[in-house]
Amino acid sequence: MPAVAAGAARDGAAFCTTFFRDPAGIQRVFKDKAFFEKAPSPDPAMAPNLSGFLAARANQTFTNLGCDHLLGAAEPVILTTNADGLITDAVLTAPSQTPPPTVPTTGTSPSASLSTPSAGTSASPTATTKAASPAAQPHTS
Repeated sequence: MPAVAAGAARDGAAFCTTFFRDPAGIQRVFKDKAFFEKAPSPDPAMAPNLSGFLAARANQTFTNLGCDHLLGAAEPVILTTNADGLITDAVLTAPSQTPPPTVPTTGTSPSASLSTPSAGTSASPTATTKAASPAAQPHTS
């Protein structure tokens, strides 16, 4: 992610703008998902690979820093979890757009999605998509 402009070190809106709207911010994780899916997750209880883990952290960052208020935008990182709470998919929408509806997933997500294989999990095959809050996350640090 590029550095936030000089003098903006304590400006949350500048951080949120850079992190969520700059192509070198979280958009890069979604653009390069195949690369991040090959790496193991630092927290396998949260996601099976690094792409799911990074999507969850971005989701939590948006919520915890109050980027919704600072940017006047809805949560751009929408997570899909299985019955065990493991993140199995994530979709990035531009912060100025309305996120997709919260419904069960049934097919291929747009190219900006993070698809993670569910093989080896004991979860049900039906997943639900939601904008996760910190309380809904299996890991909050």
